[in-house]
Amino acid sequence: MVLLAACSPDEPPSPPVRLQTTIAFPPKDTFQLGLPALTRWCSDRQSILIESLSPEGSGVMMRLRYRDSLHSDSFPIVLPDDTGAVPAATVALRFFVDDTPHGYTLDSGGVHVERTANAIVLSGTGVGVEKAMRMRAWFESEPVPLGTDSVPCNYSP
Repeated sequence: MVLLAACSPDEPPSPPVRLQTTIAFPPKDTFQLGLPALTRWCSDRQSILIESLSPEGSGVMMRLRYRDSLHSDSFPIVLPDDTGAVPAATVALRFFVDDTPHGYTLDSGGVHVERTANAIVLSGTGVGVEKAMRMRAWFESEPVPLGTDSVPCNYSP
């Protein structure tokens, strides 16, 4: 019996946690990104980094800055150099249109975070400018497990 249990196939891997993002690219295009997401605590102990990136270079990076601890809350979206705003979210997007990379940082909007003991669920909308065009993005996630490692998350212009 033990031999049969050892020969049984492994359980199928669970699907990756996904962050779904919709980007409205003027004048009429809309792009969808559905990518795995993970979190890393920032070494400053007052923020967390959410990464949802593809190997090809498309994706979303988000940094949530909080006061004492991360809990369910709404975070206004600010530019990366606005280091005084707390709580706040910084959101950057990158995608390709016909092999041409596009990237921009959202400058307004908001991110809503629902936190459980060991995961967060994200939803939000924001607007940013790339090449003089205003673009809107919407995003929502499945529960993303909170990571255990930390990374430096300092902003440098």
